[in-house]
Amino acid sequence: MRRSELVTCLGIFIASASLFILLRTQQYLAVDGATRCLLIYWQGRPTAGGNNHLLYFVNVFVWTKALSLAGVHATDAFDFVRLTHWMNALAAAGSVSVLWTLSYRATENVRAAWGASCAYAFSNAFLLHATSTAEPMVGLFWSLASVLTVASGLGASSRLRMFVGGALLLLAMATYESMVLIGPAELIFIYYWDDQRPSRNRDLALWFLAGCLFGGVTTYVPAYALSGTTAPLTMLRRFVDMGGGEQLYGGVGISKLLSLPFGFANSIVPSLPGDYQSIRSLLRIHSHDRWIVLTSAAVLVLIGWLVWTSFRLASVWTDLERRQRLIIGCCAVGLVFDTLALIFWEPLYDKLWLQPLAVAFFASSVILADWYRRCQRGLMFVPEALLIALVVTTGFFHALEASRSSTPCLDAARHLAGTLRSSDLLVADWDPVSLLYSSFWGGGAKRFDVPMSATANGPSTLRMLDDEISRIGASRDRVYFLGVLDMPEASWKLFLENRCHLPYHSLDAIRRCAKPVEKLTCNEGGEVLWQLSLGCYITNTKSDHATKNRGDGGGLS
Repeated sequence: MRRSELVTCLGIFIASASLFILLRTQQYLAVDGATRCLLIYWQGRPTAGGNNHLLYFVNVFVWTKALSLAGVHATDAFDFVRLTHWMNALAAAGSVSVLWTLSYRATENVRAAWGASCAYAFSNAFLLHATSTAEPMVGLFWSLASVLTVASGLGASSRLRMFVGGALLLLAMATYESMVLIGPAELIFIYYWDDQRPSRNRDLALWFLAGCLFGGVTTYVPAYALSGTTAPLTMLRRFVDMGGGEQLYGGVGISKLLSLPFGFANSIVPSLPGDYQSIRSLLRIHSHDRWIVLTSAAVLVLIGWLVWTSFRLASVWTDLERRQRLIIGCCAVGLVFDTLALIFWEPLYDKLWLQPLAVAFFASSVILADWYRRCQRGLMFVPEALLIALVVTTGFFHALEASRSSTPCLDAARHLAGTLRSSDLLVADWDPVSLLYSSFWGGGAKRFDVPMSATANGPSTLRMLDDEISRIGASRDRVYFLGVLDMPEASWKLFLENRCHLPYHSLDAIRRCAKPVEKLTCNEGGEVLWQLSLGCYITNTKSDHATKNRGDGGGLS
């Protein structure tokens, strides 16, 4: 780097990190997985996660241990979340700095680079994770660092940098799996970099692939061994396993295709209500009238921006240099892979938008810079300036509100922690009170997670729950239910019955023997805590079994 470039990059990093730390969210459930870091707080030792975020818990453990060696210790679970957030804030700041560097090197235009980095830093999906402790931010940094290493290595024809770039890509994948989707674009970029020396390109591509192999072995093998998987063939099967989530969440349908522009708009500006489930639900609920206007406007504006950018690309394409075309083409490849993952998994899943947004803003900076060289008319960039102003303003104030407002249902979860004994069993859903209680106070408590068990075990969940209740009954402790028994049948069938094959009426014996003992109030309304009468449940279960045996031809008198 030139000295001025290095100083600017460092300044962006410091300013971004400071901003993300100051805007740390109090909405712990705003994104999926933001309280998973507390597993390390309660467990006190590193462990490997699933393939989708294999190294997340290792990263949290190493980071917090490094802070403790420096004399910074967490006094409670909330403090542990705060310290873990510093890791994400630094990774997010590094990602913004790398994106600025890539844009500046590709365009030699400071304004285009600043526009891309500012729009990305304040986009909704990015800020949600830069201000929380969810999993993908470190993986995003490693993926962008891989791209920067490869780009700089091509200029110097460095085999070492190709190797390091490949290793960083697999490190990104092990940290958050979807970050590997930029890999095909990197490989194409290397292979077609120099049209005068194709053999050199092939040599560098092989070094990149060797780095990928090295990175895969040195990250996945130790991580698998940490969680007890040591046999080579078992490791290989685990590497290609998606954990069964593709059967529950994966698939392509019309609803997902229709949701794609809504997910894209919401990833840039917060334009969907927190309880959004589908376009149909948005239109049906009367209280969403203002959201219909806001969502429609955001989708139209941002789709319009894509069309406008595509028009500019078409008009400058013939004037672009070969390597600029290669950059745009590789961005298109990266966007195709990222978009396919979004369509297959979930177009509204903000984590999966982090990488394609970086690619989209980077590509737009290249197009914008070349358009500027041709036109030299400042008024032509008013649409981009207005869009960036909109993204920065809405992103900042949305993050500021999330950092200043209190956590919904936190007091109810605290009250629940004072009600339950650690020996009691809580059978829970993914409702706010249960999730907050389990994260911040339930480290040593007994908990049966119905959706998680149903996701992994399907109909066997009921047998496993019976076993848990039997053990509690033998010790004369109590069994409570929260968010499960009073779940509407339609909501239950939508996921637990239709996808996980756990029938709604399979819990009828429990419903007959449970009684409400307390209403837990929170900002979103309230939840009812139910206690199971163990004597009633055992009697009903025996009666149900006897009836079934008679129906099957058993029970002869």
